[in-house]
Amino acid sequence: MVHYYPYSFSSSDFPKYVLAVNETITDKNYGAWAQGTFIAQKPYRHPDTDPFSSHDFLHIEFKRSIKMSQLLVDPRWKKVIYRMWGFRRNKEKPNRSPVWKLLYVAPQSKEFATRPIKYFGSVTEIRFEFNRNFGIQCYELINFMNGELVFSIPPLDYDIPKNNWMKDEVPKLMSNMDPQEKPNTKSKGKNFFETLPTEAMYKIFNYLDLVSLSRCAQVNKRWNRIASDPLFYRDIDLKMYWTKLNSTTLKLLMKKFNRLRKLDMTVCNNPINYFGLFSEHFDIVLKRILQKSRKTLTHLCLNHTRFVNSEILDMIVACPNLQELRLQRPSVCSWTVDLSNLAMTKLKTLDVSRARITEEELIPILKNNPNLEYLSIDGCSQLGGPGRILETIVTYNRNLKAWSSWQTFQNQDNAQIYEDFGELLHLEELDLGFCEPRPYTNTCLEIIVLRCEKLKRLGLTNWNLMTDEQLLPILKEAKGLTQLNLAHMPKISASVLSQAVTSIPNLCLLDIRHCVGINKKIVEEYKKQYPNINIFHQKYLHV
Repeated sequence: MVHYYPYSFSSSDFPKYVLAVNETITDKNYGAWAQGTFIAQKPYRHPDTDPFSSHDFLHIEFKRSIKMSQLLVDPRWKKVIYRMWGFRRNKEKPNRSPVWKLLYVAPQSKEFATRPIKYFGSVTEIRFEFNRNFGIQCYELINFMNGELVFSIPPLDYDIPKNNWMKDEVPKLMSNMDPQEKPNTKSKGKNFFETLPTEAMYKIFNYLDLVSLSRCAQVNKRWNRIASDPLFYRDIDLKMYWTKLNSTTLKLLMKKFNRLRKLDMTVCNNPINYFGLFSEHFDIVLKRILQKSRKTLTHLCLNHTRFVNSEILDMIVACPNLQELRLQRPSVCSWTVDLSNLAMTKLKTLDVSRARITEEELIPILKNNPNLEYLSIDGCSQLGGPGRILETIVTYNRNLKAWSSWQTFQNQDNAQIYEDFGELLHLEELDLGFCEPRPYTNTCLEIIVLRCEKLKRLGLTNWNLMTDEQLLPILKEAKGLTQLNLAHMPKISASVLSQAVTSIPNLCLLDIRHCVGINKKIVEEYKKQYPNINIFHQKYLHV
């Protein structure tokens, strides 16, 4: 069983899964350049931010336990595979909680070699985390998994230390922050920190992550008082702690959420709850957090979470000061939101990619938030068409700066509807990947590039019926573009490449992957002539 997030593919027959470009190539968020877009999420809490942006992973479940000794990594994948985790259930002691253990971390050295895996006994699931700053794609992931990457071996005949991985358990650390307990004040030598003023201590502690704060709270009474201050728990990012986060830890943190502003629980699906072994009641704890922080919460991110339900959605839309809401692919079956509780009026960012949201739920939210600037509805298959949504935005959200409907309107048959984007004069990013209207008319895109003078990023992935004659006039007018995505356009030629690099002065990135009409040698020549432009070009690989 394979689960790859955020959406790219899911198959129980992997690696026999047949590659289908329209379904599996979802690489729009890969590469360091994607992190600089307006709609990309900014870190909520820098000390707890993954420096490698390892938000995507491949999860594999085995029918029987396996044992591993080393990981064989091809040199071109050395930087892409960042971490490897192992998950083990204890069948002999079923009441004991299963745990995730870190088995492998990518080396920093440049030389290639097989890397040993930390001994963990047998595992039933493994998870590979990918560094998304490198532009990988799904067909490459399939090539990666086709090899003898992980294999069963006999029990190891040598001893490997088992106590060198994460000695500090987050729940235990959090529970030890009880100020009623007597901290250990014994120290050797002079403690220079005791002479620091409280203001300096607050400044230092502000740079610590949550685990370090928990450790500091166990030093002495003064440190405990400072480390437990709610000021350090206004902005919370829990993605890094997905292996340890459970309802108990969340309850302990909730005691400090007196002024909570930002909360990110992306992929924090407790494995115990995810595999149905124990009920951890994430939803109950989250409801208490939302109820407690309803008036102070400004940013909320629950991407790829399995505990979001209709009751939680009702509480989210009742937060009056919410400015950023990200709900990518939640587990809720439908958005049965009670619109009478809709209190959000200050939204600037709304990301509901892959959510089962309909026009009836989306349009009232758009009408109620006139200051909306960034909207992402990628892969929202239950949205009928862009007509009503665009009419609402043109009327109520004229300050919109970024629109992304990647793979949402694949059967659009009215090109004139896209002309409404020309009314959004502040538009800077427009992603219409896999949203090609049929039949296509030149006027829709020409109106957009002529009227939207601030447009910097344009995505036209898989507009496979567009030809040179239709695209060249548009490129002549799009003088302000910095990023242009023309991937999966089989009918365009090198003339488009020449026009783009010569007529767009500020162009930084040009994506022409899988454009079979453009020769690789010509691309290499333009790369040498224009080194300031990142040109992505690669033809289809057969797996």
